[in-house]
Amino acid sequence: LVAIPIFRRTVLGYCAHTAAVGAFAYWAPKFLHSRYDMRLDLANFWFGVTTVVAGLVATLLGGRLGDRAVANAPPVPPGSSHDAPENLVVVDALLRLCGLGLWVAAPLAVVAFLAPTPAIFFAVTFVVELGIFISVSPINAAMLRGVPVVLRASSMAVGIFAIHMFGDLW
Repeated sequence: LVAIPIFRRTVLGYCAHTAAVGAFAYWAPKFLHSRYDMRLDLANFWFGVTTVVAGLVATLLGGRLGDRAVANAPPVPPGSSHDAPENLVVVDALLRLCGLGLWVAAPLAVVAFLAPTPAIFFAVTFVVELGIFISVSPINAAMLRGVPVVLRASSMAVGIFAIHMFGDLW
């Protein structure tokens, strides 16, 4: 799996993604407490609610958008290799969707941290987290499509292990 460039790059990007999400989840309640004098237990609760709701909505939306992004891709002939051009077009479309979500989320994260009130912070953060989590479905599909069929289960296992070990664990 490590020898497959598209898988390797996808997992490394996903590790960076989960590290950023983990850092945001860890530091945001402390930021809310410090900046807005919000009680830490309330900051944790409301940030958690925002994350769970945005994560659920964005994961479902990302799956739908991923399906739409690859709907017009050329069909992959049965028995084709994981690195057949038709298959790589699909993986590329899925990864482009991931990038688009993060291009939306990154500047809005700055806006969230500059928000004058907690209400504005949470409203903007909800949109930020939509952008962040919209990539969950497409990135998992890309990890599966970017490897030979016989390695798909292993690709998921390695990917999940890597994103947690090298991403959000720390």
